[in-house]
Amino acid sequence: MSDIRHNHGGIFERREIDLPTGPVSYFIGGNGPPYLHMHGAGGLRISHSLHELTKTYQVFMPIIPGFDEMAFHDEVNSFLELADMFADFWHAEIGAPCPVSGHAMGGRLTIWYAILHGGKTQCAIIQCPSGLRPDGQVIMPYSQYQKGVITHPDKVADENRSQDVMEANRDAGYHYHAPGKGVIDKTVFRDHDMVARLGEIACPTLILQGAIDAVLPPESVEFLSSRVAGSNLVYLEDAGHLIDTDQPERWLQLIRDFITENRKRSAA
Repeated sequence: MSDIRHNHGGIFERREIDLPTGPVSYFIGGNGPPYLHMHGAGGLRISHSLHELTKTYQVFMPIIPGFDEMAFHDEVNSFLELADMFADFWHAEIGAPCPVSGHAMGGRLTIWYAILHGGKTQCAIIQCPSGLRPDGQVIMPYSQYQKGVITHPDKVADENRSQDVMEANRDAGYHYHAPGKGVIDKTVFRDHDMVARLGEIACPTLILQGAIDAVLPPESVEFLSSRVAGSNLVYLEDAGHLIDTDQPERWLQLIRDFITENRKRSAA
């Protein structure tokens, strides 16, 4: 099993839980109010920013089935079914409305979770989300994708996954992009079902994008912001696709200020 080394001093503990659809591994750290995070298609990366977030929140980070050598669940084959699985996790481990965040593929999953399980979502923090690429725009080849991910490579924790695991993680994402249909074209991703339901998101929503993200086009987040009433779109300067790694202090400030502001509004 992959040893996810991005663990900065052992703050996060790895645990296992049996959900109705199958077993799930997750990481948990911190002792504050709950915060649920959904990882991207590269697998779970425990960045310094997520480590710092544990000083304010108890952070829950499940590993999506099929990633990092975890088995797929037979009954979980789409983003809708993943969102329902995360809701099962919420029932078992959290039990109170909480902030929900996700990056890239995890951002797309956060959108679906906010659509389907708004009562569990105190607020949504959607980072560089996939599934919203304009029709006709293609995803760059993986070799170029890797170069467009990060602006400050010196800030990236050592990758402790084997090349085989990293490639398997990329393929695992396609499992949910095109459930039951095979993958005819790995370059085009626009989730038309999700697009049609964006107006159902009712929780406070923060949308974050790197100002120089070379992976996902700005049209994606601008479209999302236009469809989610009251959402806030913020570009992080000097940040690529991995915004919490490129600009950790700014990312943390935005997250904490957004959650605090919305809790004050709810209490008023």
